[in-house]
Amino acid sequence: MVKEEDDIAVLIYQDTMRRRAEAAAMAEAAAAKSSVSRPRRTSRRLLDNDGSTKSAVKATPRKRKPTNDSDTEYIATKKVKRKRQIKKICSVDSCTNQCKQGGVCIRHGAKNYRKLCSSKGCTNLAVRGRVCIRHGATKPIRLCSSAGCKTQARTGGLCRRHGEKGKPCRIEGCPNQEQQGGLCMRHGDGGKGKLCSFQGCKNRSRKGGVCMRHGAKNDLCRVDGCTKQARNGDVCMRHGAMVVIKQCSSEGCTNNALKG
Repeated sequence: MVKEEDDIAVLIYQDTMRRRAEAAAMAEAAAAKSSVSRPRRTSRRLLDNDGSTKSAVKATPRKRKPTNDSDTEYIATKKVKRKRQIKKICSVDSCTNQCKQGGVCIRHGAKNYRKLCSSKGCTNLAVRGRVCIRHGATKPIRLCSSAGCKTQARTGGLCRRHGEKGKPCRIEGCPNQEQQGGLCMRHGDGGKGKLCSFQGCKNRSRKGGVCMRHGAKNDLCRVDGCTKQARNGDVCMRHGAMVVIKQCSSEGCTNNALKG
């Protein structure tokens, strides 16, 4: 009886050991199979042992560390912002000029550091060659672009002789060129005369604020009955007015002087 129980216990032990060995062999085979059939990871998703995917995990970028090798050394470059140059304005009210010195512009007291004339005792500004115009500096003059002409150019690179076009008189309908102040000689006497006070008249005033057309009269000869214009001494040429004629000031010239 005892011998039979011992035989049964041995059989049970042997069967248990055999099952454990089979289970271990099956586990090794399953592990080898899973390692061969596991897909290659191409994203940041993590896989479980059974091949299922986990939730995505944000991977923080790794900072590159500097190495001793000069070829692979990491150099951090920063963008340097350029400072904007702010132009200061003159401190005087309503002045928009650029500030030069002492908070003001040249017009309101800042000193101009242009060089003075090198001539002794001269306080003029140097123009060319360290001297002023008075002591020999010559300004560059633009000559007329016409061939062989040495006259100074005015407008459009030409002199008046070769086609310079002046501005017309600002009076409507007047074809004359302006002389001064936007007016021609007829309408302004070079900008110095006044216009006729008669309404709508654009002629130059002669006497009494009116032109010759609207009543301005020259003085007549004082001799009774003479209607000629007075010259010198309130008389006309017929009744004794002396006309002073100047001769040319050049040596040996006997012609009458015209101007200057």
